[in-house]
Amino acid sequence: MKTTPYISIIIPVYNAEKYIAECINSIINQTYSKIEIIIINDGSTDNSEKKCLELQCKDKRIKYIYQNNSGVTIARKKGVENAQGEWISFVDADDLLTPNAIQTLIENSKDQDIVIGRFKSFYNSKKIPTHLNSKKKYIFNTSQFIKLLLVGTKFKIHSPWGKIFKKELFDDKIFDIPNFIRRGEDFIMNVRLGLKANSICYSKTIIYLYRQHNSSTIHTFKTSWEYEYLFLSHLLKPFYQSDLDKSYKKDILKRKLFCIGEAFNDPNLNINNTQFTQIKKEIQSENISMWEKCILNLITYPPYIRYNIFRIIRKISGYLSK
Repeated sequence: MKTTPYISIIIPVYNAEKYIAECINSIINQTYSKIEIIIINDGSTDNSEKKCLELQCKDKRIKYIYQNNSGVTIARKKGVENAQGEWISFVDADDLLTPNAIQTLIENSKDQDIVIGRFKSFYNSKKIPTHLNSKKKYIFNTSQFIKLLLVGTKFKIHSPWGKIFKKELFDDKIFDIPNFIRRGEDFIMNVRLGLKANSICYSKTIIYLYRQHNSSTIHTFKTSWEYEYLFLSHLLKPFYQSDLDKSYKKDILKRKLFCIGEAFNDPNLNINNTQFTQIKKEIQSENISMWEKCILNLITYPPYIRYNIFRIIRKISGYLSK
C-alpha cells in the first residue's frame, strides 16, 4: 500500500518575532497534516527563539534548529539536510499559507518534480485575500520552465516559496551560492532545481500569502553593476558547465539585458565598460526587438533617467520580469 507523501516545510527565521507565530499557525492548521515543520533560527537577536520554542511545545511536528547568523541560503541548506520528507517546501517567516495550500500542491504532484501554486500579496492580517481556488493548471517540461524563469513571465515563479520540490533534486550544488549574493539567491536556487526537473506543474490556485512591508530586502536593497555582473556569473554557471548555453542563448541574453537595466542607476556602468561592451556585442548578434535596442541605447543617458526609462519599457513591453 502506497504511503502518503511526507512534506518537510523549512522556515528560515531572522528577527521575525512579530510574525513567526502567525506564520507557524498557518502551517500547523493545514488540511494536509502529514508534515514536519523545520525552523532554522539564523542567529536572531530578538525574541524569535522564545516564540519558536513556545510553538514547538504545542506541536510535535516542529523541529527547531539554531545556527549562527549565516544567511538565508545556509539556513535553507541546513533545513534540507535535516528534512525527512519526500518533498521540500520553503516558507518565509513573515508570510502565510492558505489552509489547503499543501493539500493543493500534493494533489497536483503525480509524476511531477516541482509543483507551484500562485501567491497573493497582502499588507496586514485583517485583509487576507479571498477567492483563492482554481482548477486551472499548466504542465511545463525542463526547457519551458527554464525559459520562463530566465525571460520572465506572468506566472511569477521566481521565488523559493509557494512550491514543493522533490527532495531528490537537491545536491551540494543547489546551495553553492556566495553569501554576498543577498538578492536573487532564491532565483539562482530555482534555476538549478529547474534544470534537474523533468516535469513541473503550475496550479492557478492561490496557496501562498506574501506579506508586503517596507523592511523587506526587495524594498531596501540597492544594486550596482558589479553586483549584477557577479549575480549573472553564478546564475548562469550551470548552463556553461553543462554546455547548455547554446540551447538557451536568446533567453540568457535577455536575462543579461535585464541585469544591465537593473544597474542603470550605477554611474560606473557606461558605454566604455568592458563587460557591457561584450554583452552588447552578444545581444546585437541576435535578431533583437525594438525594446531591446532601446534598452541598449539607454547607456548614453544619465543614470537616473535611463533607469526610469528602463522601468517604463519593462512595464510597457511586458517581459523581462524579476
